Amino acid sequence: MVRNFSKRLCAIRKSHGLTQVEVADMLGISLRTYQSYEYAEREPGISFVAKLIQIFKIDANQLFQDNI
Repeated sequence: MVRNFSKRLCAIRKSHGLTQVEVADMLGISLRTYQSYEYAEREPGISFVAKLIQIFKIDANQLFQDNI
């Protein structure tokens, strides 16, 4: 699950034209912490997912569906 989530997160971020630094700043976390999500080193919690939904203005399904 984490690997698929990380791929989707990266794809969604890029589709919005944002850098990892910009998204980390929006989330209020360090760049390294954000990267750990994109590199499948950390599993997302509910509050993290909720913040992503607000930032990207997406449905949660976009982060977890099988096709990117």
